[in-house]
Amino acid sequence: MVLTLVLLVQGFAFGDGGITTMGANILNMGIISGFVGYYTYAALRRSTGTSIAAFGGAWLGLFISAVVCAVQMWIAGTFPLVPGLIAMGTYHLIIGFIGEADHCGCNHSNCKIPP
Repeated sequence: MVLTLVLLVQGFAFGDGGITTMGANILNMGIISGFVGYYTYAALRRSTGTSIAAFGGAWLGLFISAVVCAVQMWIAGTFPLVPGLIAMGTYHLIIGFIGEADHCGCNHSNCKIPP
């Protein structure tokens, strides 16, 4: 629910995706990314530790939601599938590693409370 409000503010105030794509944004960033991230974290936590599991869950949630977005754009007829998968996958692969490594590194070194 909170993420839906954040996405509404992004759509109205910043034009990030706009209002016409709100359903796809909520599905991709709110539902798919959240479930993939959480269940990946839960599966990895016991075997790898909290920081690595948080990194893996956050990165995989981001990456899978980006790939799903590329497939949705292809289904809608707005972008070809293979270039969309390459563009979305490559970009989110890179920013996912950089962003999640930064967050997990900061959380691990500055905070004794698990994420």
